[in-house]
Amino acid sequence: MNLQKIEDFGTEVNSNLKKIFSILLFPFTYLYQFMFFLDQKFTKKKKIDNSLVLSIGNLTLGGSGKTPFTMYMVKLLNRLGKKNITVLSRGYGGTKSNEGMKVELESSPLECGDEPLLLKKNYPEIEVIIGKNRFQSFQKFSSRKDLKESIILLDDGFQHHALDRDYDFVLVDSLKGLGNGRTIPAGFLREKKSALSRADFLIFTKVNSDTLNNVNRMKEEWMLEFPNLKFFEFSFIPIRLVNLEGESFNPEFLFNKKVLAFCGIAKPESFFSIVKTLKPKTLETRIFSDHANYSLNQIFGIMEEASSFDLVLCTEKDIVKVSRMNLFTESKSKIYSLHNEVRMKNEEDFESLMSEIIQKKFNY
Repeated sequence: MNLQKIEDFGTEVNSNLKKIFSILLFPFTYLYQFMFFLDQKFTKKKKIDNSLVLSIGNLTLGGSGKTPFTMYMVKLLNRLGKKNITVLSRGYGGTKSNEGMKVELESSPLECGDEPLLLKKNYPEIEVIIGKNRFQSFQKFSSRKDLKESIILLDDGFQHHALDRDYDFVLVDSLKGLGNGRTIPAGFLREKKSALSRADFLIFTKVNSDTLNNVNRMKEEWMLEFPNLKFFEFSFIPIRLVNLEGESFNPEFLFNKKVLAFCGIAKPESFFSIVKTLKPKTLETRIFSDHANYSLNQIFGIMEEASSFDLVLCTEKDIVKVSRMNLFTESKSKIYSLHNEVRMKNEEDFESLMSEIIQKKFNY
């Protein structure tokens, strides 16, 4: 049996195992859905006064591009003249998630989580607050709770029933879609597809030539099923490389280079696929768990492996944690992060809708 046949056999076995586990776990999806229903039905929503609350969430487990989209929204709102912006996040993986905290530039990612700190570093002027109880954390830590015309971005908020919102933006990965259509634990849906009836905007993320047919198929089906949804889509565009010394380079710098890439994100394949478009000479990859808290030994191990590579590459989320380590200058000049930017299709239409939403909320 040749290597290709062995790989095909392994893929078939994994696929069959997933189907078997999905069938075995299917009865438990009803228990999950019942518990979710109780939470949704009996959780009393709290309202934040004088604020436009925009929830950014998804239907699935894992990364769908919420943090990059949140950064895009901050940039768009700034362009529309909105400066009083607060991001409310659970602070997943942070030790201060239960008690809450206000994120500062010098905050530790171990306390607040990598994504909230990444948001703060990219947009120092915004307020970023974490806490499992988003309303309570806002009341306790915000300096803007009495300001009029403030805008709150509720990160990962579609299933957060405790806080009232004006609009729901639901993100769907253009490649993965809704998986097998089943909720946890038989699938990776947080709730059934019918929940899209609560949403206002559906954003297909990471759209490229390979996923466009899938996006068009889903859009055609869901436009009939959810006629009130407004559909948009975005792509990731690599805009720069930055090493730990703070030096910035054009993404084309990767061309014909030997690259060792690592990441600790929910869907590492999306990161590696973008790297491949920049045509490195060779690309080897190392995958860590989502929101990985890297140890110094792990990074030293990567740097030892990197002796035969031109550079080491990771995501913006990863560099937030790695940058705090006491590394040698040689390592700092060899470790790069790839910075991507959201490019929204039909951006003028989207910006116009956002402008209308703001005017309607604040009675312009």
